[in-house]
This record gives sequence, structure tokens and C-alpha cells, in this order.
Amino acid sequence: ARVQKPAAVQAFVTGSSAVEVETTRALIRDQLVMTPVVLALIALALFATFRSVQGVLLPMAAVGTSVIWTIGVFGWLGKSADMMASVIPITLLVYGVVDPVFVYTRYMHHIDAGLSGEPALLTALRELMLPCFLTSLSTTLGFLAFGTATLPTISNFGLIVGVGVALAF
Repeated sequence: ARVQKPAAVQAFVTGSSAVEVETTRALIRDQLVMTPVVLALIALALFATFRSVQGVLLPMAAVGTSVIWTIGVFGWLGKSADMMASVIPITLLVYGVVDPVFVYTRYMHHIDAGLSGEPALLTALRELMLPCFLTSLSTTLGFLAFGTATLPTISNFGLIVGVGVALAF
């Protein structure tokens, strides 16, 4: 910018840094479109499964809270958006909705069997706490293992998603 170039000459910034910046911008734009689409698809699948607003809102609230907390942790740690970080919200939506679906399904099973609200919920939680904990723990540890990668993008992705899965539990 400080050097005058002839009018017929075009200058371009190239290299891996320029590619990463442009790719990250494109991925973030894509996520602004795809995240609502994924949310809508998950909501439709939940509604088709449970046939109730409650069956949609409870799992979505649980996973939404964990995504918001994870984004807060991401910012608190001073991480910046890059190619891998742009897929963190979608990844957490997929992994984070599983446990609430299991618990809600078991809760509804107990309601259908004649238990009232709170006893049905406590029974469902008692039955599923250990399995949900173990699956969340193994998924968390799997993602945290990426923290040992030498590439910062991969390492950050693993650490943040690992924390996010733990928060989702």
C-alpha cells in the first residue's frame, strides 16, 4: 500500500495465511447458514420422534446451553475462529443432543408405564446416569486426545469440543 505500483500491475496477497483467512471467513459464513439448518433438522427429528413441543424444547435447551457455555469458554481462553473452530457448534449440536434424547425417551417410557412426572424423571436419571456419563466421558477423552496434536487448529478443536461435550453432559 505504501509503494506506488504502475496502473497495469495487479497485486495479490497469497500464501497459506491468505488462504486460511479466506477459508475461515467462508466457513463462518457457511456456519451462519448451516447452524440454523441443522437446528431445524434436529428439531424436526425430535418432533417426529416425540410428537410434542416438550420433546423438542427440552433436548434443544440442554444442547443449546452447552453450546453457549462452550463458546464462552472458547472466548475466555482467547481462541480465535479458524477452519476447525467454525465446525465446533455443529459438532456439539450432534454430540450434545444424544443424552437428553435418551433421558427424555426413558422418562416418557416411565410416564407411559404409570409413573408420575418427578418419579419418572428420577427413575430415568437413575437408570441412565452411568451410561450417559461413560459415553460422554469416552467422547470427551477422545476429543481431548486431539489436544496432543502439533497443529494448533486440531489441538484447539479437540480441547474445545472435549470441554463442550463435558459441559453437555
